[in-house]
Parts: sequence; C-alpha cells; structure tokens
Amino acid sequence: MSFQLSHEEIRRYRAILLREEKPFKQKLNDFIEHSSYRELLNDKNRDMLKQYLNSHYIYFNNDRYLQNEVDTVFAVVNEYRALISKSYIDFKEELLDFQLKLEKVS
Repeated sequence: MSFQLSHEEIRRYRAILLREEKPFKQKLNDFIEHSSYRELLNDKNRDMLKQYLNSHYIYFNNDRYLQNEVDTVFAVVNEYRALISKSYIDFKEELLDFQLKLEKVS
C-alpha cells in the first residue's frame, strides 16, 4: 500500500520521530552496553547500531527524503526487533528445557 503525504504532514511526523529518537537512542545504548542481550550482537550489527547512535539524522530536507537516513533508521529498528525476538525465543527454549529436566527428576 502506497500513499503520498503532504510536506506539512511529513514535517509533523518528522518532528515526532526526532522527539522520540532521543529516548530510543538511550534505550538502544543501554541495550548495546549493559543488557544481557549484548551477547547476541555480532560485530556487524553492533557497528550498525553504534553508527546510528552517533548519528544526527534529519531524514527530510528541501522537500525530499534523505533516503540513506530513512533506510538506516528502518534497518536499526528491524535489527533491534529481530534481536529482541531471538532472545525471547532463546529464553523460552531454555525455560522449556528446564521444565523438561524438572519433569524427569520428579
């Protein structure tokens, strides 16, 4: 599905994105540096996430999208979501294995 937004709507959504980007970057930094999820990161995705953290993207300028910046933010969000999903599945498998061991012991 494709539709076209007016420049005013794009600017309004861009303002929301820029406002929400700061807390997202803080959470992402905690994810990379301090969470147990950091062990799931390989060099490639760690570098991509850190590059995004250090960026100051504007996403839209002179009535045009800055496609590289838009692509990067989508890639970061997709990578973050994939890592969270993978960790959830891994933890669920560990829990099921643990429950199976408990059943064998009982």
